[in-house]
This record gives sequence, structure tokens and C-alpha cells, in this order.
Amino acid sequence: MLCWTAIGITSVRFRLAMEAQHKTHLLPFKNWTYPYGPWLCIFLNIILILVQGWSCFSPEFDAVSFVSYYVELPLMLVMFVGWKVWKKTKVVKLERMDLETDTSSVDEVVLLQSVTESRLRRFRNWLL
Repeated sequence: MLCWTAIGITSVRFRLAMEAQHKTHLLPFKNWTYPYGPWLCIFLNIILILVQGWSCFSPEFDAVSFVSYYVELPLMLVMFVGWKVWKKTKVVKLERMDLETDTSSVDEVVLLQSVTESRLRRFRNWLL
């Protein structure tokens, strides 16, 4: 659940960075659930993380089960903060994210043409 929560957060931050840098038009593939899908992923996974160990509270508190269900939460937090402190890194601001290194550059006209052709092709196939 923590991995899916991290994936949702990463997706939201990536798209927000693309918007902050005015580059969303360069995305050849778009998540059709955006912006609601990633936020739903984050919200539902947090809910699942919190209620996964409900049985350790009922009918009476079971400390061993509590630790086995929830030990990963502080452990992941300690590892994340520890990494940030040890490597002396900070959370990158959306405006400063590097969205160009290791990307293939495509002419915007070619990209728009291919997207338009793809939509026309899908529409034609839908009709047939």
C-alpha cells in the first residue's frame, strides 16, 4: 500500500511540475483519470494502510499484531528522513524539477500531428 501511495504522490507531483513549467502539451500519453485518479489512489491507499490492522484493536488490543501491521509506517518515515539528512537532499520544487534530461525531444508540430492522426484513426476504427 505504501508503494501505491508513493506512486500516486509521484504522479501528482510530476503533473503539477509539468503544469508549473507549462509543458503538459508535450505529454504524448496522458492518464485519462488525471487529476482524480492519482488523488483517489493516494486517499484510498492511506485509508487501507490505516485500517489494515483493525483486528489488533478488537476485541482487545494485541501488541504483537499492532507492531506487525504498523511497523512499516515509522520505519519508512525514518528511512526517508534518514536518507534526506544523510545525503543532504531537499524536496525539489515543482518549478525546478528537471523534466528534460534523458527525454527524447520531439518537434511539437510532429507531436500534435501524430496525436491528431491517432485520434482520427481511433475514431475511424470505432466507426468501422
